Amino acid sequence: MNHFERFADDFSFRIAISEQDRNRIYATRHEVYCQEFNYDMGEDKVRQLEKDIYDDAALLCFIEHKRSGMTAGCLRLLMPLDGQPAPLGKLQLENHFGASLNHPLLHPAKLPRDRICELSRMAIPRYFRCHGNMSKTALDRDVLLFSDDDARSFPLINLGLFLAATALVGLAERYHVFMFMVPQFPRLAARYGFTFSRVGEMLDFHGRRAAFHIDYRHTVPNMHANLSRLYHHIQQELAAQYDDVIANPPLWLAKPSTPCLI
Repeated sequence: MNHFERFADDFSFRIAISEQDRNRIYATRHEVYCQEFNYDMGEDKVRQLEKDIYDDAALLCFIEHKRSGMTAGCLRLLMPLDGQPAPLGKLQLENHFGASLNHPLLHPAKLPRDRICELSRMAIPRYFRCHGNMSKTALDRDVLLFSDDDARSFPLINLGLFLAATALVGLAERYHVFMFMVPQFPRLAARYGFTFSRVGEMLDFHGRRAAFHIDYRHTVPNMHANLSRLYHHIQQELAAQYDDVIANPPLWLAKPSTPCLI
């Protein structure tokens, strides 16, 4: 069994449909962003949830470690709500970092609104992200749940999150994907055949970050062959759940009425 097969056996991929599952994601984000990194973000300090208004226009997804049932990572895919005023009528990076967007063609305002989305809030709890580098103390008791053999597939969680996001982008037909991120991520992603274009100035926001764009339609055909099997496994797992989502669709899920030519 190779690393990708082991990863597929160890983890499941889930769209957060119920309030319980969505709160599970908000709790994971609070743990990572607010408690571990001390970021100043929209948080419910009483319930220890990290949530903001953009979650109301987002598709949320998480990875679950099958044996323990623990959340190993999460993400959100934000779609602008057609015809709605700010902030939900635009992507978050348009509202917060719009002045930095400088690409002459790949600007959200120049692309079909029903074909754009923003990938954000990717979070991996430290006991999945840092296993092997954590002291086995009472404070880090969660690490004791996992053996070194369990942890062999943990380094693929970040890649698994991105593949899950790619699958959701395809299911939602939101081909133009924007991310506000550190420049190291596009360089790492390029190793697997994912090509990002920087579309904004570098800014200081929790470190040096900028807006990047990737086109889903170029991503899957250019994906390295050894990733394709894992990607299609994830895509099939999420596609079945996506059918449940569109049975009672949120506002942003309306299918585009015209073909996408851009």
